[in-house]
Amino acid sequence: DKITLSYKQDMISIEFALLSYSNAHENTYSWKLEGLEKDWNVSKNNIASYNHLEPGSYTLLVKAANSNGDWKTIPIKLFIKISPPFYATWWFISLLALMFAAIIWWLVQWRIKRIREKFEMRNGIASDLHDEVGSALTSINILSSILPDAMEQQPAHAKEMLQQITNQSKTIQQNMSDIVWSIRPDNEKMENLLVRIREYAGQTLEPLEIDTIIDADENLVNKILPMHYRKDILLICKEAINNIARHSNASSAKILFSLEQKNVSISITDNGQWKGTNTGTGTKTMRERANALGGKLSVKTGNGFTEVLLLLPLP
Repeated sequence: DKITLSYKQDMISIEFALLSYSNAHENTYSWKLEGLEKDWNVSKNNIASYNHLEPGSYTLLVKAANSNGDWKTIPIKLFIKISPPFYATWWFISLLALMFAAIIWWLVQWRIKRIREKFEMRNGIASDLHDEVGSALTSINILSSILPDAMEQQPAHAKEMLQQITNQSKTIQQNMSDIVWSIRPDNEKMENLLVRIREYAGQTLEPLEIDTIIDADENLVNKILPMHYRKDILLICKEAINNIARHSNASSAKILFSLEQKNVSISITDNGQWKGTNTGTGTKTMRERANALGGKLSVKTGNGFTEVLLLLPLP
């Protein structure tokens, strides 16, 4: 026979009897609970009681002798199983082990990702410094080396060279400022990017009396942007603003940020006419930056209308 009990039923009493009714009170009983006891219990009491049994499997063995001392040599057996609480079952422990392993795996992957992001960020900064600052420093170095001779032989040309050095220095300063701005974690929101673009547009277009409107959907303002996103979007917008200032002869411009399904749409329009910029170096650089972000950049021109449209997936 077999009985199954809950772990809460850890106090049990089992009564047994010998089918010998002659001097029944003289019958003797012997029992032991395998899994708990090694020795047999012998008593004229026909009740076995156990308290605080641990979950597990047990076998109760019982023998009896009549009043004449004749023992039943083959004990009867009762299989007892006490079920453990769910948190002590093998499947629950296995589940906990799997969850623990999953957490460890996730932490390791997160750590690897963070290390990779830092490595990529350093490479990106090094690349930006090389591309955007290195070339300007090279130009300044060349101009500085030939400037002394030019000052003696061609004063007018030397003045132009000094102006070029000044302009290159301003470019380096601005590029360094953009790189430092993009690295700072407190500039991670779209709102911070809009402020930066608004400042640059004001510095660049207002002196040319180009009225500028910059606006964004409310649900975009608090979006978090990774470092490379905000850096490349900023540089794309700055290049488009520079093109408006240099080539469009416009009187007004609009920069609109909107959310289209799962894409960020950035439209930069003016009422002027660009000349030769659709396939120029600046436009090519903007497209390369857009492609690096997994997006697409297009330039549309018409009669008194130019639009740079940037579509990017949400990071």
